[in-house]
Amino acid sequence: MYASFEGRVLIIGYGSVARAALLLILRHIAVSPGRVTVLTRNPIDAALQKELGVQTITATVTPENYQQILDDQLGEGDILLHLTAGISSYDLIAYCLSHGICYMDASLEEWPGVVHGEKGDYRARCDYYNRMRVRSLDSNDASRRSTAFIANGANPGLVSYFLKAGLLDIARDTGVPANPHTREEWAALAEMLQVKVVHVSERDTQRSVTSRTKGVFRNTWSPEGLYGEAVLPAEVGWGTHEKELPKDAKLHDTGTGSAIGILRPGCTVQARSWVPLTGPLLGMVISHNETLAFADYYTVRNDAGEVVYRPTCHYVYYPADDALASLREVVASNFERPRETELLIDDIVSDGGTDELGVLIAGHAKNAYWIGTSLTIEEARKVGMQVNATSLQVAAGILAGMVWIIEHPHEGIIEADDVDHVRALAIAAPYLGTIKKVYTDWTPLAHLDTSIVPRGDRDLDDPWQFKNIYVP
Repeated sequence: MYASFEGRVLIIGYGSVARAALLLILRHIAVSPGRVTVLTRNPIDAALQKELGVQTITATVTPENYQQILDDQLGEGDILLHLTAGISSYDLIAYCLSHGICYMDASLEEWPGVVHGEKGDYRARCDYYNRMRVRSLDSNDASRRSTAFIANGANPGLVSYFLKAGLLDIARDTGVPANPHTREEWAALAEMLQVKVVHVSERDTQRSVTSRTKGVFRNTWSPEGLYGEAVLPAEVGWGTHEKELPKDAKLHDTGTGSAIGILRPGCTVQARSWVPLTGPLLGMVISHNETLAFADYYTVRNDAGEVVYRPTCHYVYYPADDALASLREVVASNFERPRETELLIDDIVSDGGTDELGVLIAGHAKNAYWIGTSLTIEEARKVGMQVNATSLQVAAGILAGMVWIIEHPHEGIIEADDVDHVRALAIAAPYLGTIKKVYTDWTPLAHLDTSIVPRGDRDLDDPWQFKNIYVP
């Protein structure tokens, strides 16, 4: 066991990620199953409930009833694990901090249809502003201050730990002394290594035994969650080496000003990246908390407070083929919300692919370095049925986060960049398949045919300019 916990745990949601996370929590944390409650909109199979020994509640959480539900289920020192879409992270965190309850989620969520800010202002729909709003929360009662670990799963989550491990690997291989502990020291190391770009790059090759039906939105994790992310504006942590903004982008002008918003849904914005599994890939720039957090965490300022270094950071996602086809139908329908969804779990073929997720750290003396997890569906199923590679990667990050908040219950709001990456990876690694660490000579200009792509559309002097990565 990694930790023991005598309090109560409430898990909101029981989708693919929550199922996998519950299995790992009961396996590796000494907590009585009878002290764990799962709250979900749909009844849980009675046989599964009996097998696991946990308590269950069937209910729909709303803005009107969430406080009463939490009053009934949790008290000071307990843990809330928020693992579903459509429930405000901000409201749950505010409640938990004011009641001394520890909190964790895998992504920052909002109530359906709720937008903060002026109608029609694209910024009101950006993760940048949602994250900034959540980060502003804190407990007014210092004696009851609890931990709220936000956005911690696979990505966001595990990728923060991989980034730190990767920076140390590059430092070792280039002879740069490195022993960072504080945020400022980690940022200084990235600057010293001359890292220009950090991609969270992912390729999911899991596939179903059945063909997708037109109009059915399929995915290997929450279809509703993917749709919600995909229609938000694309966002990029904006590096100091960049020479020009994309024509369809705006620099966020409040908060730290560390990111840009591209004025189109992320599922329509494409970028080039690389993973070991398939080599070069063309994926979607889906807005994600970790890339915004990276941009803040790895910022270096001078004595006057001016930004002198920051890498460009963003997500490049190539989902399962059925998910990609589903998103193309969404775009074709002018982003209409899918009426029918299907989660790919048990119907994924036994040799049905891999989810490869990691960080590509680029622009340094050795060009580019990829570090991350490559997990097959066969490896994931060793944990149990109703688990796939994607859900297990997220669950592994959640397990590491649960251990951390049990050991550090009074830290306020934190993100994955703030915790011990060595400890977190040691806990998660048994469930991540192969941890790949690969240098590559690939750049976004590799194999560029200037008879097809005119020279003027690329910066041939600096391959790691965003204009070479972005495909408008």
